Amino acid sequence: MSPRVTPVTPPLAPLPADLAGLALLPASIVCAILGVGDQTLRDWIKAGKFPAADYRDGPRYVRWSSATVREWLAANAIKPTVGAK
Repeated sequence: MSPRVTPVTPPLAPLPADLAGLALLPASIVCAILGVGDQTLRDWIKAGKFPAADYRDGPRYVRWSSATVREWLAANAIKPTVGAK
């Protein structure tokens, strides 16, 4: 029996400006961009410090539009920790 191999996710490429608002980001990517853990993200949402997910399909499938995350980053003068140039 061969060992289980987990695929490696390639780094995110910057989105073209015209499609930027269409991308839906999972919590793991939002956490990476913000440089926080998933519990901190949940705490921020409960406290009103970060917007709730734009799309929810059940308790485990939540997504934020990239535009929502970018607007929050700009409004809070925070530089993303991933994909920054």
